[in-house]
Amino acid sequence: MLHFSLCGLDSITICMYIELKFFVCGFSLSLIMWTRFILGLFLPLTTDVPETVAIKCLWKSKDEIFRQLLNQETLIRYALDKKIHDLVNDVFNMKENIVKKENDMQSKFEALKKENQELSKQLQESKGEYVALKKEIQTLKANFQNQDNVTKHISGTLCLSIIITF
Repeated sequence: MLHFSLCGLDSITICMYIELKFFVCGFSLSLIMWTRFILGLFLPLTTDVPETVAIKCLWKSKDEIFRQLLNQETLIRYALDKKIHDLVNDVFNMKENIVKKENDMQSKFEALKKENQELSKQLQESKGEYVALKKEIQTLKANFQNQDNVTKHISGTLCLSIIITF
């Protein structure tokens, strides 16, 4: 079994830190957790790994390590809060744009509906005018036919009277 030591922290302290980190931060993963996770996965797969792997510490004390990790976590949390705030603002702006576009579309729809009603009225009026004009044309054709008959009758009578007078 492999034993990992990080700057003098035993595995119980690391597990407690990881549990505390999950409790406080939610989804963020710390450097310690990633190191332990990666070493735990890949070191047992190699054949020439010694039984004890020690990671050398660049810091002098556990307090300094904790302070560095806390600072790193604070920076990550701040960046995450900023991204979430930006996303919330973007969603709010998108909702406003959607409402504006829905209102524009509704007003355009109402305008088109009104225009359609006006065009329907004009169509009905045009149909009525068409029927009236068609009747008038038929009446005029009948009048022209009557006048043509009268003209033929008069010209026939006139021709007859001219022939009779000569």
